[in-house]
Amino acid sequence: ALLLYCCNIVMIIEIHGNNIISDEKIYSALDSAGIKKGVFIGDIDFSHCENMLYTNIDEFSLVSIRHTGNRIVVEVTESQEKPEMLLERIPCNIISAYDAYITEVSVQCGQLMKLVGEPVQKGELLVSGVQLDGSGHITLRHSLAKIIGTYTIEQSFSCPYIQEIRTKTGNEIRQKYLNFLSLKFPLKRDNNNFLNYNLYEKNIPLMIFGKKLPISIEQIVYQEYDTTQIEYNSDEAKVNLKEQKERYEKNFLSDVEIINQKLTEKKTETAIEWTVSYTVSGDIGETKELYLK
Repeated sequence: ALLLYCCNIVMIIEIHGNNIISDEKIYSALDSAGIKKGVFIGDIDFSHCENMLYTNIDEFSLVSIRHTGNRIVVEVTESQEKPEMLLERIPCNIISAYDAYITEVSVQCGQLMKLVGEPVQKGELLVSGVQLDGSGHITLRHSLAKIIGTYTIEQSFSCPYIQEIRTKTGNEIRQKYLNFLSLKFPLKRDNNNFLNYNLYEKNIPLMIFGKKLPISIEQIVYQEYDTTQIEYNSDEAKVNLKEQKERYEKNFLSDVEIINQKLTEKKTETAIEWTVSYTVSGDIGETKELYLK
């Protein structure tokens, strides 16, 4: 009876062909479609499940589901992304991404609309991909240029005098379950009485002769955290603000040249705020596709 039962229910689910989409996402979609361990194979509508999987996951161009005994095999084909080289052929203009003054231009393709020394506003046309010849014929091209300009960026930083941080206390609670065909049997179940915690799950499948069995040990770990308050004085808050400012410049201004910066400090009862106005020099061009009716 046990052999007959095991031969007619889903015990193994295999997925083939996925490179972009994770197995976990596919397992979740299969579960929603009615395919999971322990389900009677005769109750599964494979055609309906294929359609649901294809509809729920846009990245799939082909889905095939079959079974051999108590093993479900899901074969998928993912859609191929467009080659990046095709984007270089799309007709486009180059517009300004900032309010700026042009300091340098280098145009490889397209018609330059602004000259060095001229002010431009955000969204204004810099290089046009529409070219008109002497016969009145219009040609659309992919504009390619490097437009250097000076512009201003303003960024604010804040450091409250009192901040709350979470730290581990070192206390843990571990729970273990025997997972058989999605049924859980507790092996070690200590009650979680932590109010502030992080949860981690780990699933260890049982193996025999290199093959995974539909039986696994599921472990759940609760790590207790404590919330503590840190108080900053004025000098310590300024050190924190300086670190925030340096991180911002490293992460967001590394590809431009900082010409000048002006710092304004504001103190309140609860925090210190810095507002920094950067004058920078960099590429202000932004491509914008040309759409035709």
